[in-house]
Amino acid sequence: MTERIKDPNKVRAGQARQQQLRDQLGEQGYIAYQQARYFDALIAHPDLPHQGFAGLARKLGGRGEAIQFLRDLHEQQRLERLDRPTPGEAAVRALLTALGFQVHLLRQRFDYRTWRCEPLDCVLDERDAIAEGGVGPFFCDVLLPVRRIAIEVHGGCHINRRAADMRRRAYLEAQGLAVVTLTEDVALAVSIARCHLIYALTPLQLPLSLHC
Repeated sequence: MTERIKDPNKVRAGQARQQQLRDQLGEQGYIAYQQARYFDALIAHPDLPHQGFAGLARKLGGRGEAIQFLRDLHEQQRLERLDRPTPGEAAVRALLTALGFQVHLLRQRFDYRTWRCEPLDCVLDERDAIAEGGVGPFFCDVLLPVRRIAIEVHGGCHINRRAADMRRRAYLEAQGLAVVTLTEDVALAVSIARCHLIYALTPLQLPLSLHC
């Protein structure tokens, strides 16, 4: 199958259109617009989430449109997780705040790999934590970029995706991140979760006044 060559003029026009929408609608309005696009597509093609990439491209008119659709969907899912964390994820955010961290809920996507190359574009310190921080194609429940730690909370659905979780963990570790995994039950047991996090953070000189 021959890959379509993107027309640079169309790419620039599309980018300009998206920026124009952001300027006109504001960030929240733009997010709502993208969500509406996704739901409209689902109404028109309810089988989209279950199709392979080739089927998705045929439905949406081409490879470029399919890639953009998936990017929009991925970003929408990130924002939904940002606003509606699981109880365990919310507990971890609250615990980190209690331990003196600044947990950032960024509407703009943060990517660890980009930040690592250009750290001065987003100045962070060891107390900064980013909810749903991006690392390449993945998002971490909480990312501590300066400390190079990714915190993941695994609920019941992860039982059926162990192979995917192993690949995800291998990718994060390949980026130089230590991965701290808590089950949903452990995350909700505050004293136990606190001990787990302090143990993970101690080698990086977390203040000794923080005790279980």
